[in-house]
Amino acid sequence: HPQGERSAGLEVRMLVLGTDFLMNGYVAICRRTRNAAVIDPGFQAERILEEVRQADAQVVSVWLTHGHYDHVDALAQVAEATGAEAAICAADLELTGDRARHIGQRLIPGGQVRLGEQVFDVRATGGHTAGGVTLVHDEGTAFVGDALFAGSLGGTRRRADYDGQRAAVAREILSLPPQTTLYPGHGPATTVAEERDHNPYFV
Repeated sequence: HPQGERSAGLEVRMLVLGTDFLMNGYVAICRRTRNAAVIDPGFQAERILEEVRQADAQVVSVWLTHGHYDHVDALAQVAEATGAEAAICAADLELTGDRARHIGQRLIPGGQVRLGEQVFDVRATGGHTAGGVTLVHDEGTAFVGDALFAGSLGGTRRRADYDGQRAAVAREILSLPPQTTLYPGHGPATTVAEERDHNPYFV
């Protein structure tokens, strides 16, 4: 289900964005209201906006799992085209540089964000960046950013960051129900069960 799977309340569209360097951006849509959140608008704003148009949805939020440029490079164009306000964890705001002016809201670990009738828990999964977060929808979908990849872990520069990230992923992501679909910032989607059984960082 690389294009995103169907659940009762949430529709997920996965976009592989970029030309030489690729990343995954997402459009999450509340099926009942057609309100959409763009998650990690890395590159190619026009492709993101075209996906939203084809889905007959309206962007009301932009959520950033972390502040690295390859996840926020198209933020200005998406924000200006839609009027949607962006949100990021406070600890990553400075990473976004001059794009910070488009980020008016904060993703607070332990809190929730809403999209139409859909609710997401915000979980702290820092290490790759200080303010990395995972967004968990109650129907078994999680947007994990670069905290975790299929068969791998997001890169860290210091041992303490690595230890912290590995612990956060185990606590906040791999504790989710086994069938939960994990949508990472790069590479294929995976599941909690798959990563628990096969990810070399956790087996």
